[in-house]
Amino acid sequence: MQNTDDEAGWIDLLKSLDDDELERYGEIVADQRRLEWRHRWAQVTCLVVAVLLFALAVREVMVDGITYASGGLLALGLAFAYWPYRKALVRRLWSRHKSAVARETAARAAQKRQ
Repeated sequence: MQNTDDEAGWIDLLKSLDDDELERYGEIVADQRRLEWRHRWAQVTCLVVAVLLFALAVREVMVDGITYASGGLLALGLAFAYWPYRKALVRRLWSRHKSAVARETAARAAQKRQ
């Protein structure tokens, strides 16, 4: 998967696709973005647990100072937050691919009208 942050080669790649390939790629992008939302209940649960663990870690630091328990709670909170964070990054990437395909499709439609 091309990184959309590097637009130099990415836009040229989209322009090299014919109309059918671009449409199919748009379908693939939409499917991949939808797949990233699978198990969203688990992602939300992990985020809630991460926030609670972080809050407990802060409370522990305020009550007892920096201890192994507070460090462990913070590490566990970060571990619970990692998966939803990665899913969000990949969803953002696929959203950018989707918008790039839409822009390219619109540009081709405008070019055909001329």
